Amino acid sequence: MDWVMFAFLVIFNLAMIGIAGVCYGKKDKITDGMLFGVRVPHNAQEDEETMALIQEYRKNFRRYQRVNICIGILLSALCFFSIGICMLVWVLWLLAYFLLLMAGVMRYHRRMYGIKISRCWVAEGPDDDIYWKNGWYSNPADTHLFVRDRFSKSNFTLNMAHPSAKWWLGGLVGILIMSVEVCVIVAVMLYDLDHSSVQMEVSGNSVEVSCSFYDCSISLEDIRSVKLRKELPAEKYVRTNGSGTEEMMIGHYKGKFSGKTMMFLHRKIAPLIEIRTDEQTIYFNSDNCGETQKWYQELLQLLNNSTYGRE
Repeated sequence: MDWVMFAFLVIFNLAMIGIAGVCYGKKDKITDGMLFGVRVPHNAQEDEETMALIQEYRKNFRRYQRVNICIGILLSALCFFSIGICMLVWVLWLLAYFLLLMAGVMRYHRRMYGIKISRCWVAEGPDDDIYWKNGWYSNPADTHLFVRDRFSKSNFTLNMAHPSAKWWLGGLVGILIMSVEVCVIVAVMLYDLDHSSVQMEVSGNSVEVSCSFYDCSISLEDIRSVKLRKELPAEKYVRTNGSGTEEMMIGHYKGKFSGKTMMFLHRKIAPLIEIRTDEQTIYFNSDNCGETQKWYQELLQLLNNSTYGRE
């Protein structure tokens, strides 16, 4: 499972970086009369300062891409340590990659616009560069909220001078912040799941089994049977509210025959304890050697010393 996750992340990283390279790697060439998104005359590339800017962009862009390919592969390898931490760091890196990429493209756009102004160049055809001079579109006379993005023809961008633009931008920022928060919560849950151990505690006439964010309290008088099993019964279990990894099954499940079930299981560790009540079945075990058997004997002792029976 870890290798599958690692391979998926690496392939996804390479695809995203490759797409970004296709979209923004050729901004140093005059396309549709524009260089770095600035309308320039056809001989603009012969200018010495412009040539130096082009060379600088090519060098920095290639370096940026190569460094991020390496970072992406290294971050993907975190899945072998913790899937939760890996996903959180990976999402933050991917977000930073695109934000820094766009910031860099805009920076070269503004520098190219500065060269154009200093040279007093006049572009062929209509010239609306003044509305793009900051790296984004801002034209109070344009009633369109969305316009074609000058830096990538497949995208649209906001007209920042439109009255509704600030609300759209605020909404997008809000969605972005919420997405990061969700990623943080999921990462914390997965990390906690990967590093939590199953616990069994006896308090009065009840037994409590817990792991990570899940717990189950069972009254001794409700227990109908306690068994020590080598493995789960051969039936299909559907997770209804819980977490599952290659190593653990935690939370609420529904068995094809046993019905309502709670799991606190280390998948690859045997044996496991089965507790049956009228309402549900609970399966749990410990990853500490001999502790599951110790719990089982403790449960038997509790039931034998109580007025309640067992099978």
